[in-house]
Amino acid sequence: MNYFTYSLCALACIPHAAAAEIEISDFAENVVTHVLLHELAHAIFRELDVPILSNEEAQADAFATFYVTQYLKDEAPDIILARANSWLFEDSEVSPQDYDHKGEHPLDVRRAYQTLCLFYGADPAEYSGYVDFAGFSERDLAECSDTAPDQFAAWTGIVEDLQQQGGRASIEVIYGEGPMASAFMETGLLEKVAEIAATLPWENGGITLHFDHCDRGAFWSRTQRTILLCDDYVARFIEQGAAL
Repeated sequence: MNYFTYSLCALACIPHAAAAEIEISDFAENVVTHVLLHELAHAIFRELDVPILSNEEAQADAFATFYVTQYLKDEAPDIILARANSWLFEDSEVSPQDYDHKGEHPLDVRRAYQTLCLFYGADPAEYSGYVDFAGFSERDLAECSDTAPDQFAAWTGIVEDLQQQGGRASIEVIYGEGPMASAFMETGLLEKVAEIAATLPWENGGITLHFDHCDRGAFWSRTQRTILLCDDYVARFIEQGAAL
């Protein structure tokens, strides 16, 4: 049974030639999966009274990595390595003197290594070969192995408690206009995250997942109770994947 509903734009407005030229790469799909789970974490924090006990952006990254490694295990290496490499790519495009140390987001390079650390610590025997490129020392890996299980045990308790309360609302999935709408719809990523969200006890009508033609990246809007993913963000990851 599907616990989410659709609101579709008239896809006839999208030029067929333009839509046919767009292909969402595996790399972009993997990065966006982590991005959407990160934004779902913000929704969970704000709507379901999950305590925010550290930097919220770092906590949302940790939730996304937890969910991928524990519930999407077959896809975990591809998703985590793509997200980490995307952050490392973005870090390479910024000079150290231009880093923004005042914002709430940790530096991209830090987010990459923290995510790889949690990924490794989730199952060192399974994932050790995937993080060799990151240059972790033996001490680093030991600390990752020590830290990740505690974090994941806490997340498991939170998620299982929420799921036991049962989903109480439908999740709306919206595709807006734009040349990438049809191609992105074919990935099924919004539906995948909607199914995850539908297991949680949302109040007041649930939340909305919205993909549209815009240049605002991705974010959770508390006032609109919506996760918005813009096609400019997906285009960025497509370009990164082609360059790596």
